[in-house]
Amino acid sequence: MDALIWILDKSGADYRLIHTNHLMSSQVRKVNLVQKGEIDIMYAGTTVELESMLKPIRFPITRGLIDHRVFIINKNHRQDYAQIKGVADLKNYSGILSYGWPEKEIFEAVGLMQVEQLYSEIFDNLNSGSRYYFSRGVLETLTKPMKTAVILTFSITTP
Repeated sequence: MDALIWILDKSGADYRLIHTNHLMSSQVRKVNLVQKGEIDIMYAGTTVELESMLKPIRFPITRGLIDHRVFIINKNHRQDYAQIKGVADLKNYSGILSYGWPEKEIFEAVGLMQVEQLYSEIFDNLNSGSRYYFSRGVLETLTKPMKTAVILTFSITTP
């Protein structure tokens, strides 16, 4: 929010911020609210399709850190994930994402299967012992309690 206020202040335009009570549970819901005129601005990852529906404002709010990914996994599978050396190895696992997230398209473009689930259920799923990995931006990793999950960091490069 600080970045938005800074940008608006620098624009010289008169503005008024009004916080809404809308639950922002998914990017699909946010897009819908913008299209209906219920909100005017949102933060989101982008795709060609999304940019054809809405007008992008390009400002690096997270300074690129959202693009640096870490995987949250169940700690019982740490040894399995430690063997991963590249994308080919990662193809033996499935990722888990919330509905409508643009990362799904990106992962699947390189052959990484993704399963969609309600965001509110993802951490319960990981805590229950599933083998899924949950990809998050570096800045997003500590937003929910994880009873048995751990954050796994490693680099994967594509040829």
